[in-house]
Amino acid sequence: LLWAMESLAWNPKYLGQAACLLARIGRLDPPGGHYTNRPLNSLRNIFVWWMPQTCADFADRMDVVDLIRKEDAAIAWKLMLTLLPGDHEFLNPSQKPQWREIPPELPEQGNTHALLREAEAIAVRLLEDVGATTERWVSLIESFPKLPQKYLEQADAELSARAHSFDDNDRNAVWGALRQLLHKHRNFADADWALPEEILSPLDSIYAAFAPSDPIKRIAWLFNG
Repeated sequence: LLWAMESLAWNPKYLGQAACLLARIGRLDPPGGHYTNRPLNSLRNIFVWWMPQTCADFADRMDVVDLIRKEDAAIAWKLMLTLLPGDHEFLNPSQKPQWREIPPELPEQGNTHALLREAEAIAVRLLEDVGATTERWVSLIESFPKLPQKYLEQADAELSARAHSFDDNDRNAVWGALRQLLHKHRNFADADWALPEEILSPLDSIYAAFAPSDPIKRIAWLFNG
């Protein structure tokens, strides 16, 4: 069934229907396991910026992403996080039609312009959809290194403004995600992938704003396994 949807998605005429069906199947897909042939992976491979597995152009692909956002916001959120450009990406090629030809070379594959355009388009949508949902903020914080800088600054500002709108448990979750981000990139500051200090420093005040008022909770992470 996944292969059938992947085959149909090559045709721009059927992309919207095929992608929405994959999203519906993804909603039913139980979590866990290591099997990679999953609906969300099929969706990601169709839209990935550096080698999209569809003949639809960029504008049409983003229209379909917006359609999935309307039909299934939870699946759309997971999909968009996987579409942020990152290092060491890989692709399992989608199933291709056996009886219909597709263009031998698809336009706009793997160039810097395509990367920036996709990163900005996805970042805009993530910031529109993150809202006040703790789980989304935690996953977005984990993806901060992939956001273009101007959208990272926008995310910082929005998160700072929401610092007092979360309850204690939610504040702790966001605080923990920020701590892991800051510690990871400062502990490996010399690594190529590490965020520079000028990007990390503004997060210090946000991290402090989310810190628990209970002194025990503020240091409990030091005693984790």
